[in-house]
Amino acid sequence: MNLPKEAVYDAIVSATTAVVETMLDLPIEVVAQLDSGPETERSVLVSMIGLSGPWAGVGSLHCSAGLAAEIHQRMFMAEEKEHGVTDEVMDAVAEVNNMIVGNFKHAVAEQLGVLMMSIPTTIYGQEFVMKSQADSQNLGIRFRVGGYQMETHVALAPYREAATRMQALRPLTLTVR
Repeated sequence: MNLPKEAVYDAIVSATTAVVETMLDLPIEVVAQLDSGPETERSVLVSMIGLSGPWAGVGSLHCSAGLAAEIHQRMFMAEEKEHGVTDEVMDAVAEVNNMIVGNFKHAVAEQLGVLMMSIPTTIYGQEFVMKSQADSQNLGIRFRVGGYQMETHVALAPYREAATRMQALRPLTLTVR
């Protein structure tokens, strides 16, 4: 079973738009479809959620510190934006990604089967590269959200293919006598 690219793009757009418009009350527009990993600015906040089931991979949200502060302010109805990336800011971005990935997995359930989600992991830093071993179908959408750039990505592979890749990465154990 395979999911056409356009179906993945449509599910990403639908899931992301629903969360941003409903939960954050921010304008959102699609800027570009991406056939590879993230292309956001060098200093970013990334929230990742593992997906497992008949397919395995990761759903991720990539945004600037400025958008992360905006998300935090709107999620917690704070009077002022946080200065810097705090634990609360990272938690707010993780929760938004959790809702987006949840909507995505629901949208593709008929084609891909039931997918389970991991607990979000959120990273903030400069000049790092994120790579999923399940990148046989790594697709994303670049959005403009309230004047900021944001990307939502999904990297998926059939479970057996993803498991084989992970097996190949296991360290070799040698016994010396």
